[in-house]
Amino acid sequence: MAVLTMQYGSFLMQKQCHVTMIVPNDTDIPEDHEYPTLYLLHGYSGDHTSWLQGSQIVRYANQHKIVVIMPSVYNGWYTDTKTGDPYFTYITEELPKICRSMFRHISTKRETTFVAGLSMGGFGAMKVGLAFPERFAGIAAFSSAFDIVMRAGQSRERSPYFASIFGTAEEIPNSINDVFYLAKKVKESGNPLPKVYLWCGTEDSLLPETRQMKDCLEGLGYPLSYQESTGDHSWGYWDEQIALALPYLLKDLQK
Repeated sequence: MAVLTMQYGSFLMQKQCHVTMIVPNDTDIPEDHEYPTLYLLHGYSGDHTSWLQGSQIVRYANQHKIVVIMPSVYNGWYTDTKTGDPYFTYITEELPKICRSMFRHISTKRETTFVAGLSMGGFGAMKVGLAFPERFAGIAAFSSAFDIVMRAGQSRERSPYFASIFGTAEEIPNSINDVFYLAKKVKESGNPLPKVYLWCGTEDSLLPETRQMKDCLEGLGYPLSYQESTGDHSWGYWDEQIALALPYLLKDLQK
């Protein structure tokens, strides 16, 4: 496997952006071959290097022969923010095009495209996958901060920060930043439901949000693998869970 880190001037973001890709370095594959591709999202205070530093994702990518794309959105919550940083559009529109221009074997097919993330990135993965169910066959989310409505309204001290990202707490319900609403919208649309892998540790304060998402997805009939086990909000558990989630996401390709 090759690990490629790229810094480039983003037309959309109007600033320098960073992305790290893990790609197979086979030399004898057909020109039109596409590898299964995982967009892997970092958490709050992280960046494009977080999964490389905290997990064995290079080894897992090699084991499964997949491309892994790890962008930076810093603390932007994978959202087109109210202050003007279009992180969501960047992740879903510009980033795939830029990465394919650098490595032509990235998947363009729904059945071989997946998204995963931890904490803030778990919210991002669910948001991206549910906003584009026609493009993503599976989602994995670990220790995820799903309840943005609660988060925006719970702390007076942090209200200005969340307002700069999402707007007021009143603007979030039934919007693209409400992943519970997105799950229902996909079901009602008749679009194919992505499979979902959820995990949270029993010592993690985000466990209630994961259970809430589990109940939502089960009630809507999503294909779901739900796990909770001893663990807190730390890399040892996320490394273990991405290793377990990949076979679940990829299993239909291995038949």
